[in-house]
Amino acid sequence: MLEIRLRKMFKGGKPKGLEELLVEINSGFNELNNSRKDIETYLSKVENRLKKTVQNVKILRFNPFNDSGSNQSFSITLLNEKGDGAVITGLYSREKLNVYAKPIDNYQSKYKLTSEEEEVINKTRIGK
Repeated sequence: MLEIRLRKMFKGGKPKGLEELLVEINSGFNELNNSRKDIETYLSKVENRLKKTVQNVKILRFNPFNDSGSNQSFSITLLNEKGDGAVITGLYSREKLNVYAKPIDNYQSKYKLTSEEEEVINKTRIGK
């Protein structure tokens, strides 16, 4: 019974001593462990980069002028998972289109936000 197991273990090559076999297995485990550490380091770096990327984009169309036009104006958020990024607003009128950009830090801006900008930022925050 032991002979059959040993034959299966050494199949495909010349038999090695048990000590040599254990050293080889240990070396394989060390290589796997080093590979695992490299992968964990790489994934940690990727995750840190992903936190800084734009992940939350919402758009709100609206009409800023009650007396004319339609929903041609817009506010759009481009935020990362921490709520940092920008809100861009385009105000459309018959003569021109004005575009404004305001930096956002933790879903807040140091610049005065319009009600539409606040609305689209809140929608981004709660994921609607």
